[in-house]
Amino acid sequence: MPALPSKGFNPPIDIVPHRLHLTFQVLVYNPTSTPLELDRLTFTVYMVGHYLGEGVRERMHVHANGETPMHLELASEQATR
Repeated sequence: MPALPSKGFNPPIDIVPHRLHLTFQVLVYNPTSTPLELDRLTFTVYMVGHYLGEGVRERMHVHANGETPMHLELASEQATR
């Protein structure tokens, strides 16, 4: 895995050669008065232009009229592309 500068970005991360486990939080904003149920969220993570991997989170609830914090996890055995 290449060295990645992370100035100002210090999430809990465990990097071992060719293996990565990253946990980060995103805030999902729902401006409507209706709560949302999401079946599936897929995401791709890049850091400073370097591909780190892809992840999936299933069955999420997004609160009405505000922000909902979601913890996303990325685990990859081969963290380079």
